Amino acid sequence: MGFSCSSQNETHVRLSTVSRNPQGLEKVERDAQRLGISVAQLCATAGVAHTTWHRARRSGNMRASTFRKLKAALVQIKRQKELSERTGDLISSVYQMFVGLLAQAKGLSPLDVVQADPHANLKGDEAWLIAATVRHQAIYLTVTTLDVPGSAAAVAANISKQAVSKALRSVEDSRDDPAIDRMLDEFEGLVRGQGVSV
Repeated sequence: MGFSCSSQNETHVRLSTVSRNPQGLEKVERDAQRLGISVAQLCATAGVAHTTWHRARRSGNMRASTFRKLKAALVQIKRQKELSERTGDLISSVYQMFVGLLAQAKGLSPLDVVQADPHANLKGDEAWLIAATVRHQAIYLTVTTLDVPGSAAAVAANISKQAVSKALRSVEDSRDDPAIDRMLDEFEGLVRGQGVSV
């Protein structure tokens, strides 16, 4: 009799914690794909073993608490991606603003700077070199005023992280010239005075 009672209690626990919901699992998988992440990445964020997912997909059964963890992880990842996109938009806007201001200060059209291929490396072309200087200074100002990593500036400027590092070193070295140092300080003040941050 005692054995029967124990078995009933165990059955009650299983029914209350495990649900058969293959459609729900399929939706979780589709949502992960829409967010551009793998199920393995989702499980890692949720703190769920990947093997647990595979067993659930085969059987269609998953503990309700585990399912909630996966759903919560999807919400977290979605919010992080949305924040990242908004941050990327801000960084791009600030970079483009600096390109425009610096180009005008040098008597150039911002469009000419944007259209000058940063990968061309036309060291004998004076116009290209001036445009490259504007880009480098815009990258430098974006990184220093927003305090963002070079990888974020690389996305905004459509160049490699290595090219950003080279631009940062070049502009930092050029600040030995008092006129350039003063100009960069003035442009940095434009953004910092507005309280722009990411």
